[in-house]
Amino acid sequence: MGRKNSQNGRDVIIIGGGPTGLSLGLGLARQGVSSVILEKKEAISRHSKAPVIHQRTREIFRQWGIEEEFLKDGNLVKKLTVNKANSHKVLFSLNFNHLEKEARDPGMLVIEQNKTEKILLEAIRKTKLCSILFSNEVVQFEQNSEGVKVWSLFGEEEQVHFGKYLIGCDGASSFIREGLNLPFKGKTYNVRTVLADVRPGDKRNELPWPRLYNGKKELTVGIKIADDLWRLIHLETSGDKKENKEDATTTAEVDKWVNQTLGDGKYTQVWASPFDIHRRSSPVFRKERVILAGDAAHVHSPVGGQGMNAGIQDSHNLAWKLAVVINNTAMDELLDSYEKERVEAVVEEVSGNTDFLTKTFLQSPSFFRKTAFFVLRRILSVPFLRNKFLRRAMMINIGYKNSSISSYRSKAEGKRLPDVLLIPGTGEAKRLYDYHSGKPLVILIGGVKDVCSPFAVIRICQKLKDPSGLLVKLVPGDEGYIFVRPDLHIDWAGKNRKKFLEVLKQWKRIIPN
Repeated sequence: MGRKNSQNGRDVIIIGGGPTGLSLGLGLARQGVSSVILEKKEAISRHSKAPVIHQRTREIFRQWGIEEEFLKDGNLVKKLTVNKANSHKVLFSLNFNHLEKEARDPGMLVIEQNKTEKILLEAIRKTKLCSILFSNEVVQFEQNSEGVKVWSLFGEEEQVHFGKYLIGCDGASSFIREGLNLPFKGKTYNVRTVLADVRPGDKRNELPWPRLYNGKKELTVGIKIADDLWRLIHLETSGDKKENKEDATTTAEVDKWVNQTLGDGKYTQVWASPFDIHRRSSPVFRKERVILAGDAAHVHSPVGGQGMNAGIQDSHNLAWKLAVVINNTAMDELLDSYEKERVEAVVEEVSGNTDFLTKTFLQSPSFFRKTAFFVLRRILSVPFLRNKFLRRAMMINIGYKNSSISSYRSKAEGKRLPDVLLIPGTGEAKRLYDYHSGKPLVILIGGVKDVCSPFAVIRICQKLKDPSGLLVKLVPGDEGYIFVRPDLHIDWAGKNRKKFLEVLKQWKRIIPN
């Protein structure tokens, strides 16, 4: 082993340079907190991997000032029609425009993961507050009441890094989680799963998508993720599941899947990767100054494409809390709310939902799936049920109703603030999120008395109208108060002025000027 090289301390040491780690580095930088990312690979991902970004994640990217880059490089799908691959039959359609009252440009953004990582990497480098060290493999870490110390190998050279907090964003096989002696409890689905990217290079690129082949004991989906680039997702539900090793996928198998979804013809295989589907989570996400995020904390079925998104949303939830604790050297208990909120959001909500969909659409026989698609079409024909399904698909349904931050409960507590269109008496209409600066926001509804607040205040009234009526419903009533957290989730909403002033007082302690 070579000589030791001590690295200057950063506020936060992040292990893992995938989407979760990169997002955390950027989120911290936007809060003025320095960090370093240690990534054992030589560079960011070269392949498409997770190619979907949902509405809630786009809102986070907008808050960080990078959504436009994603929209330029990706394909925003506002209406998704799932087609039966071997006929012209439509299995079901999702029209995201139904939610335009509560979300700006609602839709599903299709973009390869390597492009996602590239945009995030370029953004964090511009901040000058976050650096990333590739080919750095962590081999040891320790913590005390003052901070953390991490040892890594850069080739033969041992490096030592110092920080105040250590965040494990190093995936399902997390070295950090194992170093904390935390189990990864859960289950592995008895489904053989393979991802493959192919380039047909002909008129098949004009086929409508997604395309779904519903076989007796298999399911194959084709999604167009870029010009002349298709993602094939193949699942086998047979009991004699193969081991998912690198040599488990054959050219003949990919030929078959291309034929099932796109039709017969030549193609170029970009890559193929078999993997197991798990539903697992760590019993805790934090041990003092060491915290887990993304797949290091939880993994679930890829149905719906919410895994990478959940990790990015972990980072969004954690970044502002770390910044408050580091900048104010107090409120350490604020970090406890990260685990409580993200367990509720991901382990219970997202993972529970994807588990149901996996059992229904992946592990069930073909005839049962046909019935499930029929039922889904009926659900989508009822506006209330349709919108509930769309919110879940777009991940804007996720809330923190049992958060440990607030001392006062309300029906709207923890909900995502709807991004409604506000109409002023004069001037241009703006979305509500445009009034948000990254700090708490106070919303006054109707003619309630003004408040003395260190945070931004807007009033919804005749001079600034909310035609959707969604904000009034949060109070509920014609008058009231809404207190919005830095992450655009509601902490409290109601009519009681005394309670509102207590909430405001509490947040002045949490985030002093």
